[in-house]
Amino acid sequence: MFNLVYKYFFLTLVVIVFIFHFFFVTQLFSQNTGLDFDGSNDYVTISNSSSLQISSDITLEAWIKLDNLSGSKIVILKTNGGSAADMSYSLRVPSSGNVVRLAIGGGSGVDFDGEGSVTETIDSPSLTSGIWYHVAGVRNSTTMTLYLNGESVATSSISSNSISVNSASLNIGYFPSYGQYFDGQIDEVRIWDDARTQSEIKANMYAEISESESNLVAYYRMNAGSGTTVTDNSSNSNNGTMTNMDGSSDWTSNTLFGQDYALALDGSNDYIIVSDHNSLDNDNYITISMWINPGSIANKDCLISKRSSTEQSGNYAFRFNSSKQLKWYIWGGDADNGSTHSTSAISTNVWTHVAVTFDNSTNTTKFYINGLLDNTSTTISKDLDANSSDLHLGWDGQNSRYFNGKLDEVRIWSDIRTQTEIQDNLYTELVGNESNLVAYYNFNGGRGVSLMDLTSNNNMGTLTNMDAASDWTGSRILGAVISGDSGYRMLSSPVSGQIIGELLSNLWTQGMTGSDAPEASGANIWTLNVSAQSWIALNDISSSGTSLSAGQGLLVYVFEDTDFNGTANLPVVINVTGTENSSNATLGSIANGDWGFGGNPYSTTIDWDLVSKTNITSSLYVWNDSKSGGAGYISWNGSSGDLTNGLIAPYQGFWIEASGGTGSITISTSDKVGQSGSFYRTLDTDEEGSMYFEFSTSGG
Repeated sequence: MFNLVYKYFFLTLVVIVFIFHFFFVTQLFSQNTGLDFDGSNDYVTISNSSSLQISSDITLEAWIKLDNLSGSKIVILKTNGGSAADMSYSLRVPSSGNVVRLAIGGGSGVDFDGEGSVTETIDSPSLTSGIWYHVAGVRNSTTMTLYLNGESVATSSISSNSISVNSASLNIGYFPSYGQYFDGQIDEVRIWDDARTQSEIKANMYAEISESESNLVAYYRMNAGSGTTVTDNSSNSNNGTMTNMDGSSDWTSNTLFGQDYALALDGSNDYIIVSDHNSLDNDNYITISMWINPGSIANKDCLISKRSSTEQSGNYAFRFNSSKQLKWYIWGGDADNGSTHSTSAISTNVWTHVAVTFDNSTNTTKFYINGLLDNTSTTISKDLDANSSDLHLGWDGQNSRYFNGKLDEVRIWSDIRTQTEIQDNLYTELVGNESNLVAYYNFNGGRGVSLMDLTSNNNMGTLTNMDAASDWTGSRILGAVISGDSGYRMLSSPVSGQIIGELLSNLWTQGMTGSDAPEASGANIWTLNVSAQSWIALNDISSSGTSLSAGQGLLVYVFEDTDFNGTANLPVVINVTGTENSSNATLGSIANGDWGFGGNPYSTTIDWDLVSKTNITSSLYVWNDSKSGGAGYISWNGSSGDLTNGLIAPYQGFWIEASGGTGSITISTSDKVGQSGSFYRTLDTDEEGSMYFEFSTSGG
């Protein structure tokens, strides 16, 4: 008989602070708004400053949505007049071509009449009204590049002349010399005095950024929501003034950044197309995985394919059969295919994770459903091979074989992922730089007609026959993987009122009503009593017991033997059901010099730099036992630190400190970012007795 030996815990909160050098900031609550320009006389003007007089490399960025396609529309402009000699820089939509045009003036004297050429110009592909686009124009020495939704769409070699510097005002939405205005909505305007790379543009286009970014000379989040001042969120105070605009009605609600989105496909003609690229030629091994929520399933409905109307050798498709099983096809040529299918059928109207792997060397296909191996087959005699077919999500490239339902987290690898690797990343978002990852779509854009590939291969997708306003939809809530060995973890939940026993159902719990072993004398879950700066051991985690507020920190001792059968079971996944918290999360009433224990209240990574803070030091702390040089706290102070860019992953708990008065933070949905953070293991130790949280902060 296996004897249970329970662990007894005695925790003491000890905070050791050696040298103090406090910083505190008070930030306004951030809303998600933009500005609506009427195309008649609305604009924003910004007085000239030395920071806006850029003479060499430059990047101009904005989100725009056109109300119509008639007439020239100015997004960003700095010019003394209507000639090329007067022009510094502009980003606009000319009346012909319905494109985005980047123009840089260098003094050649070529007339600029509002539609003609300036010293250096470059145009994007055509735009459509009523759709949000992220536009970015970059001049890097002798090259100009335009990016549309993160994709490089036009590039040109140019002269190396310096940009013409003038003392004119900067305008958003207006060209004074020709009376041209912008008709539509503008948001997130950024001006940099360096040439941003494509990876930098992609990383930040769906996220609000920090005021302290290097080379950021002007940044307009446009989140005030009222009044006629457009605040510059850079350190240069290039504030703008709304002219001929209503300080109430011209502020418009805007799509949130960095949400957990999916795409809803109608099963009739909706799909996403990705142009062929060499990186998609998986000619030896392939793994494809995704989350799906089918509304209905019919024979040959397709999830993903690389296939042409006339099949090429190496074409493939991942779709359904008439029994609602997953089916994998590979073509050896036109009308010449081999196929195999999963054992289990897929249910409709529920989220399911599906994956398929294929190994050319052994002709082995494996199907995984929700991370578990469902079937292994060696019946396909065709091989993967390089081909020129485009990639399609939601369509098999022929006839009317579309997918009806929601898609999310599509990943394509050029290797065979093991079951452990699939399980490890089942509920977590990736970064995009993982080895052998050739395309990764996390669907977190939530706006526009482009689907971003987060890898450096830039296999960008284009929504086809889809509505960019309504087809972006809410996704499932992801989870977190608890790995390593026995030890403490600092956790949180993205669902308000979360039943703790449900959140931790895959972990061993003890000493509490609703736990695996309520008879044990030592509970292994605690919350922090902020006023007393002491731990509270929970006594009831059942549905009628203690629940967890979104943003509240939770300390858990994790046993590597999660079912107490004598065998280590980590890693395991914790995840939740229900509706993601959509409200602000406030952690307050932290006395001066005391510590608060909070967590990410959402299922998307948040950016500490965007969090509203009152009397809180600029730093936060997360324990990481895999820290280089040995276990310890990692931190971020707003500009530097080893917690990468201050990104806090879903389910991650953290420490903050009050300074200068009673402290509080408010985390809002606008603090979400479209980037992935890391969930850190916490305090691996089997020592019984006290657990100490030691902090050493030093001034510089």
